[in-house]
Amino acid sequence: LVLADASYNLKDYAAADREIKLAIDYRRRLPKHTLQDERDASDELILAAMIAARLGRPTEAQQIIEPILKFHRGLYARGNDDLSQHLQLARALYVSALASPGQKLAQLVEAAAIIDRMPPMMKQLKSTSLIRNDIAEETKKRG
Repeated sequence: LVLADASYNLKDYAAADREIKLAIDYRRRLPKHTLQDERDASDELILAAMIAARLGRPTEAQQIIEPILKFHRGLYARGNDDLSQHLQLARALYVSALASPGQKLAQLVEAAAIIDRMPPMMKQLKSTSLIRNDIAEETKKRG
């Protein structure tokens, strides 16, 4: 996952695609015993959908992200206070919008609102500020 994420951030989407497929394959071999195992696996799938969208494969990206978005919406709806899960939902919303150029502005707005409601310390984390910047950039493209 780390190599795939690094390659994605370097905009080497072909390398990121190879690496994330390996990470997903390894993850599928591991049993999922806990909710955290499911959430960890969802991080890899969120990145896979981001990569597919960047490689011009929006249909594939949507097929990957739809069940993940449903999963995270369900967790969020339970009213949990786990801010890392809120960030996962925001990332899933961003990816869903990314996979649909020209559409789903509402998902970008929702993702931004989730992050904007976070406490200042959480918003200052690098991972949070990166995705918030990505959301803002994509929103500008559609505005």
